[in-house]
Amino acid sequence: MLPYLMLAEDRALMFDSEIRGQLAMLMGGRAAEQLTCSSVSTGAADDIRRATNLALRSVSEFGLSAAVGPLNVGVLAAGDGDDGAWLMRDNGDMAKLVEAEVSSSTMFLFNDTVSVVNRLLD
Repeated sequence: MLPYLMLAEDRALMFDSEIRGQLAMLMGGRAAEQLTCSSVSTGAADDIRRATNLALRSVSEFGLSAAVGPLNVGVLAAGDGDDGAWLMRDNGDMAKLVEAEVSSSTMFLFNDTVSVVNRLLD
């Protein structure tokens, strides 16, 4: 029997290390393509979409970013009565922070994945 890898979308509970592993796995195709082909293609588009979504959720929904903190940005946006106005007065700073965290963590893991694939190719 082959082992079954449950994707992040199918899991109710994931540790931060599992999320990082999932992100690295999703970036593996683009990393391999970058190292072995003369140019990159659209082949990894779905993996990149899924990795971006998982990174966004880990920052904005799961509270796994030290910079954003243990909060759910969606709840801040929706609020409850007058509380939702907080995010509107934020001038987009929270959105910029979330975007920066998602980009930074995704690029860090992509670069790490490139290093791993490069070692495997040697």
